[in-house]
Amino acid sequence: GIKLHICLLFLLVWVSAGFSQGKLKIYILAGEENMIGSGTITPTSDHITKNGGMGSLDYMVQNDTNNTYSHLVTSGVNYKVLDDVWIYYNRYGNSEVKGDLTAGYGFHPSNIGPELQFGHAMGEFHNEQILIIKTAWVNQSLGVDFYPPSSGDPSGYSATPTIDGDSGFYFMETVRMVRDVIANLGTHFPNYNGNGYEIAGFGWNHGWTDSNDAGKVAEYQTNMRNFILDMRDSLGVD
Repeated sequence: GIKLHICLLFLLVWVSAGFSQGKLKIYILAGEENMIGSGTITPTSDHITKNGGMGSLDYMVQNDTNNTYSHLVTSGVNYKVLDDVWIYYNRYGNSEVKGDLTAGYGFHPSNIGPELQFGHAMGEFHNEQILIIKTAWVNQSLGVDFYPPSSGDPSGYSATPTIDGDSGFYFMETVRMVRDVIANLGTHFPNYNGNGYEIAGFGWNHGWTDSNDAGKVAEYQTNMRNFILDMRDSLGVD
């Protein structure tokens, strides 16, 4: 069975390898704090005292004898800014951060999340402009917060989720944010060329929140299946 205390990360690719040329490729990265990202870029004094800075991004880059992380920097610890990979993230739901991808799109500007390496990998893979839309919040369960509409009833939610705590509120917030960004691409990213877009994939990075409730654990597989199908339907992905 699924051990919910282990971070779950997978990518659901919705578009075939035969991408049409010129369209903006959109990837959605959703989940809870694991997706937000608490990886430290520059170690604090306390961090250095305890372990010499090991585990920080700076440490990994500065001690990279195999050039594993050299693609992240221009020189030293000057982190690359990727103009072919944009990111949009509404941090805490009230602080909109967006622009060319670089280090600093985690919990705070001093943190990174999965978006950094993911963006570099997709930037290498595609020949078109990429946009990452990150929708993630702290301590959100699949059994309540991201609850998919069809898990409650094939016809959808019995009551429209309107506030934090309502079943499905953050499922609908993800849909709303993605739709809003897509509807205002030129406003958010002035260099957008207007050639259209494709939703190319969806990344889900979830943690242990559902494991506090045996009922949610038992329903996780069904809810995850419904989440995938309902999200595809909500975003108009065949």
